[in-house]
Amino acid sequence: MAHPRKLLRQAVIALLAAAPTSAGPRVSSSRVDPYRENELPAISVFTFHEDTDADSAETAPIVLTRVAKVEIAAWVRDTKALPAAEAMDDIAEQIEAAMASDYYLSTPVAVTAVNHATGAITAPAHGLETGDPCIIRAGQSGVLPSGAPTFECFAVVIDDDTLQLAKSLSDALNGRVATFSDNGTLPLQIRKDAVVEQLLESTDCELAALDGKSDPLVGIIVLTYSVKYRTCPATVATPNDFLTADVKQQLVGGVVDTQVVEDTITVRSP
Repeated sequence: MAHPRKLLRQAVIALLAAAPTSAGPRVSSSRVDPYRENELPAISVFTFHEDTDADSAETAPIVLTRVAKVEIAAWVRDTKALPAAEAMDDIAEQIEAAMASDYYLSTPVAVTAVNHATGAITAPAHGLETGDPCIIRAGQSGVLPSGAPTFECFAVVIDDDTLQLAKSLSDALNGRVATFSDNGTLPLQIRKDAVVEQLLESTDCELAALDGKSDPLVGIIVLTYSVKYRTCPATVATPNDFLTADVKQQLVGGVVDTQVVEDTITVRSP
């Protein structure tokens, strides 16, 4: 499975390439290669920095909360008809609208049926595994089943086309699933992969020349989003899931019948 940062970039690129921005389909994951004048406007998407919330590791199993800085750089030409400052603001408005249209930036899987009594959700080829983070969302004119989690939850897989939802990773791993009061109304969808929360953190503008000499000025506007997502690097209990582990070992220099040293297990709070 691809790293969540790669999935984030792919989701942002797909979103922006399909959006009505002045860059059209010219959206890529790198700005290493300089753009030619006839290739502008263009958009680049990249992730250069990420923080991890240390407190999020204090769970068993561990679920890390990570905040990636997703930078969206838009390159525009400076012309008499549309100066760079205005062109930058125009494309920034288009990017912000596109990003706001999909708060979760994750892959949608269509739900075709819900059994409210068992909590079973039919989502053909959902591609999830038990413990994977996901979220259920209503499409236009759809209504969520009463009692369905409205926040990030975790999958409990029945088969390749059917799953249930749990409100915590611990619940998912122990088969404690959510049930609903009714089936809701289609269209519904499961959002998977990088289930995220995004926030526009900052915007920076600059002017540059394509070759630093005679080429027209280019405006570069960079929108930085803080994108929060979660990963589960330890889905089963291991010594790393505990503050202290149960350790039994023979003392250095001892003989076979030497009493071993034993530590105690302190379980992390779920």
